[in-house]
Amino acid sequence: MRRIFADPQYVNLVAVNESKVVGFLGLVFGLYYEYNGSYARITVLSVAPEVQGQGIGRSLVTAAEEIAKSRGAITCIVNSGLQRAEAHRFYETLGFSWKSKAFYKSLNMAEQAIPADRADGLRSC
Repeated sequence: MRRIFADPQYVNLVAVNESKVVGFLGLVFGLYYEYNGSYARITVLSVAPEVQGQGIGRSLVTAAEEIAKSRGAITCIVNSGLQRAEAHRFYETLGFSWKSKAFYKSLNMAEQAIPADRADGLRSC
């Protein structure tokens, strides 16, 4: 995490309620090869289950979009696991649309042991 916090291409947003972190969004910027411009990618969005449905995720995404626009990004991208139908509906209500299928290949055998959905009390995108 220290590398992410130190890298200016990453933006980290936190939602706090009564001194408790209830939401987190990670945003990273990149340059397009095929277009003249940059993009912002939401790499993580987690909201504590007990406060879901209260607009926290929406507020985090809206704030991320404003930051992306202010930095000149022409697109905001988010990936979400195929099994995450509820998350897909959430992103669609915010104006995101399905565009492509992503392919992943681990290059580190140790990473293959990390579960996709960690039981940390927060839900990921």
